[in-house]
Amino acid sequence: MKPLKIGILTFHRAINYGAIWQCYALTNYLKAKGFEVSVLDYFPEFLRKYHYRLPKNPYNFIIKLLVIPRFRRFVRKNLPLTQTFFNKNEIKQISSEFDVFICGSDQIWNKELVGNELSVFLLDFVNEGKLKIAYSASIGGKSINKEDYNSFIENLKSFSAISVREILAREEIYKLIGVRPQIVLDPTLLMDKDFYIKQISDRFKHKNYILVIDLEKNNLLQYCAKRIEQETKLPIINVSSAYYKYATNTFSVSPSDWVGAIYYAKYLVVNSFHGLAFSILFEKNFYFVNKKKKSGNNRALDLLQVLGLSDRFIEDVESIDINKKVDYLSANNALTHARELSGIFLDTVLK
Repeated sequence: MKPLKIGILTFHRAINYGAIWQCYALTNYLKAKGFEVSVLDYFPEFLRKYHYRLPKNPYNFIIKLLVIPRFRRFVRKNLPLTQTFFNKNEIKQISSEFDVFICGSDQIWNKELVGNELSVFLLDFVNEGKLKIAYSASIGGKSINKEDYNSFIENLKSFSAISVREILAREEIYKLIGVRPQIVLDPTLLMDKDFYIKQISDRFKHKNYILVIDLEKNNLLQYCAKRIEQETKLPIINVSSAYYKYATNTFSVSPSDWVGAIYYAKYLVVNSFHGLAFSILFEKNFYFVNKKKKSGNNRALDLLQVLGLSDRFIEDVESIDINKKVDYLSANNALTHARELSGIFLDTVLK
């Protein structure tokens, strides 16, 4: 019997470390289960404009100019891509080539990001009779707009199984279709740390440092990093996609460099969900800092709560205690359980 052919639709083309790694993880997880897996190389206009536009700030311009080729090389080398499709009409032609279509993870159902492409990420181009699955899909930090209700209702009714990443998404979907989706782990957390250790670079191996991953120029994050710097006398290294004066900025950081920077760090101060996810996988001494937009904390808070690590959520500098260790014995037990449940979701629908 031939293995099922699975096509994954996600944000694998984004210049975003988490987006790349979650796609890589899901692809390899499914391959290890014996499926034939491809990533639908969908590259619509909003991705081209938002992720490949060079910023005006000269430092940020250089960072992005140098990093884009490294993302492209990683994607070409590590992801099993289909031909490239630039719009909905083009991607329709691939519908007959796969038995199963999986949309996820990432904020594929966040209308503010995808705009008019929402229906594509709800798999409306897929032929009737094909298996459609949402794995760890996200609507972002806000409720679904009323103007998009019909699109969600019409498209989700043809899904064989729906899982989401956050409590908010679960309740929003339930409100629309009367089915409460299962909350599953982000794909990066389906794999254990040994899987990633094989993929990391040694660029940061012989350093001793505090790592910051800041997605929004967050003053609180800066103050927390400086507080740890004062107490430990360790330098601060930044692998964010922006330039920060208080840190040593690293240019041309590949996806493998980025994961390696987390693996070798002594302390981490982050407001990135995937920075958090990898900190937990590698059992690091981390702090997740309150974001400017409170809704941006949803998925991190949900994960921290599931793993019993809510005390690592930082709302003020005084909360930083470098002597308080992370309880990874309990957290790893909870992560193993959540990983099993997430795997059961996929195994059940793909059997």
